[in-house]
Amino acid sequence: MVCFELLDPFTTAIEYVDGLDEYKERLDAYREDLIREKARNKLLARKLENRKRTKCSHCTKMTNIKIKEPTILEVRAEVEGDKK
Repeated sequence: MVCFELLDPFTTAIEYVDGLDEYKERLDAYREDLIREKARNKLLARKLENRKRTKCSHCTKMTNIKIKEPTILEVRAEVEGDKK
């Protein structure tokens, strides 16, 4: 674009709206990512809340518990539960 160039108002408005649409799509995708991450973190916090160590069935010593990452289905169920 050159300074003092005459712009077509309709074309300019269309380009502006297209830019806003792309920005909204990026924001929506970011929002969905945040919702999934929040649900994942809530699941992990719930799993860690009560149990951090347990007694080994082989040696009877206290050992740390390995917490599995939540599955996509568990995260999706958590997201759906938050929306209700």
